[in-house]
Amino acid sequence: MRQFSLVLLLSLPACAHGAPPPVEAPVETASSPVATEAFVTRAELHALLDAGLGRYLQNLETEPVLENGEFRGFRLRRIAITGPNAGLVDLRPGDVVQSLNGRSIDRPEHALEAWESLREASEIVVSLVRDGERRVVRVPIVE
Repeated sequence: MRQFSLVLLLSLPACAHGAPPPVEAPVETASSPVATEAFVTRAELHALLDAGLGRYLQNLETEPVLENGEFRGFRLRRIAITGPNAGLVDLRPGDVVQSLNGRSIDRPEHALEAWESLREASEIVVSLVRDGERRVVRVPIVE
Protein backbone atom coordinates (compact mmCIF):
# COMPACT_ATOMS: atom_id res chain seq x y z
CA MET A 1 0.00 0.00 0.00
CA ARG A 2 1.62 3.20 -1.20
CA GLN A 3 1.52 6.07 1.29
CA PHE A 4 2.33 9.68 0.48
CA SER A 5 3.87 10.32 3.87
CA LEU A 6 7.32 8.92 4.13
CA VAL A 7 10.34 8.31 5.27
CA LEU A 8 10.47 8.67 5.85
CA LEU A 9 11.48 9.14 6.42
CA LEU A 10 9.94 9.39 7.65
CA SER A 11 7.59 9.41 10.41
CA LEU A 12 4.30 10.87 14.07
CA PRO A 13 -0.91 12.71 15.01
CA ALA A 14 -1.41 16.46 15.19
CA CYS A 15 -4.16 18.73 14.03
CA ALA A 16 -4.07 19.66 10.37
CA HIS A 17 -3.07 23.27 10.97
CA GLY A 18 -0.85 22.83 14.01
CA ALA A 19 2.86 22.30 14.25
CA PRO A 20 4.15 18.77 13.88
CA PRO A 21 4.30 16.89 17.16
CA PRO A 22 7.74 16.58 18.72
CA VAL A 23 9.54 13.41 17.80
CA GLU A 24 11.04 11.41 20.60
CA ALA A 25 14.71 11.25 19.65
CA PRO A 26 16.38 7.88 19.94
CA VAL A 27 19.01 7.80 22.63
CA GLU A 28 22.38 7.45 20.96
CA THR A 29 24.75 5.36 23.00
CA ALA A 30 28.06 3.73 22.20
CA SER A 31 26.10 0.64 21.22
CA SER A 32 23.61 2.52 19.02
CA PRO A 33 24.28 1.58 15.40
CA VAL A 34 25.01 4.74 13.42
CA ALA A 35 26.02 4.70 9.75
CA THR A 36 28.45 7.43 8.69
CA GLU A 37 30.38 5.99 5.72
CA ALA A 38 28.22 7.61 3.03
CA PHE A 39 27.91 11.27 2.12
CA VAL A 40 26.00 13.33 -0.43
CA THR A 41 26.97 16.59 -2.10
CA ARG A 42 24.62 19.52 -1.70
CA ALA A 43 24.23 19.67 -5.51
CA GLU A 44 23.18 16.00 -5.66
CA LEU A 45 20.77 16.50 -2.78
CA HIS A 46 19.22 19.62 -4.34
CA ALA A 47 18.67 17.75 -7.61
CA LEU A 48 16.83 15.04 -5.66
CA LEU A 49 14.82 17.60 -3.67
CA ASP A 50 13.96 19.55 -6.84
CA ALA A 51 12.46 16.39 -8.35
CA GLY A 52 10.07 16.35 -5.40
CA LEU A 53 9.04 14.10 -2.55
CA GLY A 54 6.29 12.50 -4.65
CA ARG A 55 8.81 11.33 -7.23
CA TYR A 56 11.07 9.87 -4.52
CA LEU A 57 8.14 8.08 -2.88
CA GLN A 58 7.24 6.39 -6.17
CA ASN A 59 10.22 4.16 -5.43
CA LEU A 60 8.96 3.07 -2.01
CA GLU A 61 6.08 0.94 -0.83
CA THR A 62 5.18 1.65 2.79
CA GLU A 63 2.59 0.82 5.40
CA PRO A 64 1.79 2.73 8.59
CA VAL A 65 2.77 1.12 11.87
CA LEU A 66 0.39 1.69 14.79
CA GLU A 67 0.79 0.66 18.44
CA ASN A 68 -2.32 0.94 20.60
CA GLY A 69 -3.79 3.20 17.92
CA GLU A 70 -0.80 5.57 17.92
CA PHE A 71 1.34 6.15 14.84
CA ARG A 72 4.89 4.82 15.23
CA GLY A 73 6.28 5.20 11.73
CA PHE A 74 6.18 3.76 8.24
CA ARG A 75 7.37 0.23 7.53
CA LEU A 76 9.27 0.03 4.26
CA ARG A 77 7.87 -2.90 2.31
CA ARG A 78 9.66 -2.33 -0.98
CA ILE A 79 12.55 -0.08 -1.97
CA ALA A 80 13.19 0.35 -5.69
CA ILE A 81 15.59 3.29 -5.77
CA THR A 82 18.09 3.11 -8.62
CA GLY A 83 20.82 5.32 -9.95
CA PRO A 84 23.27 7.48 -8.00
CA ASN A 85 20.91 7.83 -5.01
CA ALA A 86 20.29 4.10 -4.62
CA GLY A 87 22.38 3.55 -1.51
CA LEU A 88 22.38 7.07 -0.16
CA VAL A 89 20.66 6.19 3.11
CA ASP A 90 20.92 2.71 4.60
CA LEU A 91 17.24 1.77 4.41
CA ARG A 92 16.03 -1.82 4.11
CA PRO A 93 12.68 -3.52 3.64
CA GLY A 94 11.20 -4.05 7.11
CA ASP A 95 12.69 -0.86 8.58
CA VAL A 96 10.17 1.36 10.37
CA VAL A 97 11.09 4.96 9.60
CA GLN A 98 10.06 7.29 12.42
CA SER A 99 11.45 10.70 11.54
CA LEU A 100 13.61 12.65 9.11
CA ASN A 101 16.03 15.15 10.62
CA GLY A 102 14.05 15.10 13.85
CA ARG A 103 10.82 16.01 12.07
CA SER A 104 7.59 14.07 12.09
CA ILE A 105 6.39 12.41 8.89
CA ASP A 106 2.97 11.25 10.09
CA ARG A 107 1.04 13.55 7.77
CA PRO A 108 1.75 14.56 4.17
CA GLU A 109 2.37 18.19 5.11
CA HIS A 110 4.81 17.14 7.85
CA ALA A 111 6.67 14.83 5.48
CA LEU A 112 6.93 17.66 2.95
CA GLU A 113 8.26 20.04 5.63
CA ALA A 114 10.86 17.44 6.64
CA TRP A 115 11.81 16.92 2.97
CA GLU A 116 12.21 20.66 2.32
CA SER A 117 14.21 21.14 5.55
CA LEU A 118 16.99 19.09 3.96
CA ARG A 119 17.87 22.04 1.68
CA GLU A 120 19.62 23.83 4.55
CA ALA A 121 20.64 20.82 6.65
CA SER A 122 24.23 19.80 7.29
CA GLU A 123 23.31 16.11 7.34
CA ILE A 124 20.45 13.71 6.66
CA VAL A 125 19.32 11.99 9.85
CA VAL A 126 16.83 9.13 9.64
CA SER A 127 15.51 7.64 12.88
CA LEU A 128 14.20 4.13 12.42
CA VAL A 129 13.59 0.77 14.03
CA ARG A 130 15.27 -2.26 12.46
CA ASP A 131 14.68 -5.74 13.84
CA GLY A 132 13.24 -4.21 17.03
CA GLU A 133 16.29 -2.02 17.63
CA ARG A 134 16.24 1.77 17.38
CA ARG A 135 18.83 3.17 14.99
CA VAL A 136 19.94 6.53 13.73
CA VAL A 137 21.34 6.71 10.20
CA ARG A 138 23.37 9.83 9.41
CA VAL A 139 24.54 10.98 5.99
CA PRO A 140 26.71 14.13 5.91
CA ILE A 141 25.93 16.75 3.25
CA VAL A 142 29.13 18.18 1.78
CA GLU A 143 29.53 21.33 -0.28
